[in-house]
Amino acid sequence: MSETGAAPAAAPSAPPNGATPPPNGAPPAEGAAVAPPPPSEYEIKVGGEVRKVKPEHVRKVLGMKADEEIHPRDIRAMQIEMASRQRWSEASEREKQAAAEAAMLETDPVAALAKRKFGGDKIKARQALITTLGAQINEELMPADERARLERQRELEAAEKELRERKEREQKSEYERQVDQNAQAIGKQLAAELTAVGVTPTPKTIADFAAHVMGRQQEGRPIRSQAELREIAAEVRAEAQESARGSLSSLEGEALIEYLGEEVVKKIRTHDANRIRRELGQRPTTTTTQTKPQPGVKPKTTQQVLDEIRASGKR
Repeated sequence: MSETGAAPAAAPSAPPNGATPPPNGAPPAEGAAVAPPPPSEYEIKVGGEVRKVKPEHVRKVLGMKADEEIHPRDIRAMQIEMASRQRWSEASEREKQAAAEAAMLETDPVAALAKRKFGGDKIKARQALITTLGAQINEELMPADERARLERQRELEAAEKELRERKEREQKSEYERQVDQNAQAIGKQLAAELTAVGVTPTPKTIADFAAHVMGRQQEGRPIRSQAELREIAAEVRAEAQESARGSLSSLEGEALIEYLGEEVVKKIRTHDANRIRRELGQRPTTTTTQTKPQPGVKPKTTQQVLDEIRASGKR
């Protein structure tokens, strides 16, 4: 101890492997692992166009916390959300244009026809209307036999058109049926891969799996083997576990038991009890015995059960 009564400062611990620590304020030594900073913006491809999006906008759209880390799955979710919003915006714009054209057709049919067919040229639109009206007048002035022949020709053309459209609808229906069958087969395959890695197939886990597969395809890395599918399934499992841990970390006691459910808690208690029994050289049990608590008597906690097992092993 020094004369002033203060204990001498402890010597800094030596770095591993005999390395020399950098002086105070000096940058990290060359080759030292430094975590890269998060990107200031993300490039997201939507409809063939690459858009740059700020991290704060990604968090706002996806309902994330201000300081929450953005993962690749969040960027894929943002891409899907942006594509959906773009389709909705385009559909809304088409609806507005149709309403405007309908209103114009009532007030100024020449301008409406010019805008739709002739690039805004009203002269060409007026000439087209005159030609159409002239043809209608000529038809009304036709002899009865010629008008009947013209009507039969139109009926024949209408029947041929309906036949063509019916064939197209049937072909489209068959195509959609095949697409639906393929989608169901793919869904079953993804569900089987999730089950193989211990993940329960749900609409969310299957959607996450599909998002991973689509992400690789958009990056030019199509899936070519079952081993790659299994690798993606493992990634989905890791993400699901990380999400579950994040949800459970803030819960305690009764809230945690309520979240997990009695069956899951029972499995955890059985696992812990069997682990203690193995440590004490006893035979593990397959189930835990649940007795109905007597009125006014609190059920035993997990810690109390484990203490009783340890005590029985010491006898």
